[in-house]
Amino acid sequence: MEIKKLLTELSFTKYDSQVYLTLLNLGPSPARTISKRTGIAKNKVYESLIRLAERGYIGSLDLTPRIYKIINTEKLQQDIEEKQETISKMQIAVNKLQEMIKHGIKNEQDIATVMKGKDQIIRMLQFASEKSQKYIYSFSGGFNYHPRSARLVKSAIRRGVDVRFLIHKVKGRENIIKKWKDLGAKVRFFPKDEQRSIRFSSMDEKLGRITIGRPQISDYEDYLSFWIESPAFSVMLKEHFLEKWKQSKDA
Repeated sequence: MEIKKLLTELSFTKYDSQVYLTLLNLGPSPARTISKRTGIAKNKVYESLIRLAERGYIGSLDLTPRIYKIINTEKLQQDIEEKQETISKMQIAVNKLQEMIKHGIKNEQDIATVMKGKDQIIRMLQFASEKSQKYIYSFSGGFNYHPRSARLVKSAIRRGVDVRFLIHKVKGRENIIKKWKDLGAKVRFFPKDEQRSIRFSSMDEKLGRITIGRPQISDYEDYLSFWIESPAFSVMLKEHFLEKWKQSKDA
């Protein structure tokens, strides 16, 4: 596999890949040099450098101008191994669901659904919010604000639903967090390096979902979400969420 395709599979954007490979070729360099070599606007170079630093691929020297350098070439191998492990787990889950369907799951108490694509996942979350009567607990990773989702959550909170989100702290999303908290949702931070790519939710001890996305799956349209209408599964996720909630910090 060519290196650019490999980096794409590891959730590098087009600019991230160019910046990373340029640093490999140039050695320690300032953003201006990287911008000239790649032809990428300097502000885009800085954005990529920030992302690469957050992921542990590069570091910087506190000089004027600031110098950036590759600090961990083994990180690529680690990410590849994590991706392989995630794919293996996904395959096991898919095989299990296929077996359940094959043996007539529709006639059983538990019902499983596999969904693909972020838009479909959001619509399913909205549907679950509309139907929820007791609680909605979501371990979300990143955090966004969708007007329709917000309206449904606000309505749920008004009828007594306990809505909580565990997210990782991302600079620039303070206004989004405030909007959700103003609706009455409870929001807390959980360490980003412990959230990885898996998101999950539990609703009313009836419905549970596990979603696999970035960084293991880079394209939003390829996100996979497993929804299972099962009291046992939902309670298991609820208990896991509440344990993480105890370890979290107020947003």
